[in-house]
Amino acid sequence: ARVLEEKCNNEDVTFEPWVSDNPKTRKVNTRHPLAKDISMPGISFSIPTAKIQRVFFDVCEMAFCIVEESRFEKIPYARALAVETVWLFQRKGSSIFGRVYYRCVFDCTVLSVPKWIQSY
Repeated sequence: ARVLEEKCNNEDVTFEPWVSDNPKTRKVNTRHPLAKDISMPGISFSIPTAKIQRVFFDVCEMAFCIVEESRFEKIPYARALAVETVWLFQRKGSSIFGRVYYRCVFDCTVLSVPKWIQSY
């Protein structure tokens, strides 16, 4: 959770303990900051965000990976967008290297989104 605060500038980070399902799962709540060049009437500069994190071990030569789905709350059309983030951690010798990938998933039944935007 420190990464969300220190590197991603999220505020009010709270998380539940990992549940020992397969994979291990936990819920995380944050206030996610908007980009500095975005402003929308009636929307705060940080948005309540609910995350589900799943951790997998020994996946394709990775030490572990965390798959996270984030959904914004309390904003117009919040159900139209989810952000999927994959954190990959690979062991090399005595070090662990990390890579982060993300994609936006649009629900076009909630809001019509042009195809060129959906490709991001």
